[in-house]
Amino acid sequence: MAEAKVRRRKSKPGLSEIKEWFSQWATLDTEEKRLARRKKELRDRLMATLEEHGRETEEGHTFLDLPEPVGGFNAIKRESRRSYTLDAEAALALAQERGIEDEVVEYIPTIDETALMAQVYNGTVTPEEVDALYTEKVTYAFKPVK
Repeated sequence: MAEAKVRRRKSKPGLSEIKEWFSQWATLDTEEKRLARRKKELRDRLMATLEEHGRETEEGHTFLDLPEPVGGFNAIKRESRRSYTLDAEAALALAQERGIEDEVVEYIPTIDETALMAQVYNGTVTPEEVDALYTEKVTYAFKPVK
């Protein structure tokens, strides 16, 4: 037979403990921002160096061999990444020109919230009905206060 786990309430932390936690958090937050700035500076320098002195591959990547391994790495790479985005306006023009708009264009119903609210004033729907259409999402952010 399995034993039931007993949940014990944690004791409320004391003010000195909360102060220490916050002090550590504030120190880490400051250090994290400083490290992020420095990391970006170094990344930018390395990318510029790769662009100027690296050897480019057919795929568009640029490599630069390190004189000796650093942290298990033998080279650095400026990796080429490509993405493609459909020009919707040009695609629609082509579809209209070729007479295939009905086959390739999907129209998705979208609610005009301003028009919906106007229906409340017209008496077509009640404020309560409209209120019921909205869902609320609550999130919390940790923010130190001065």
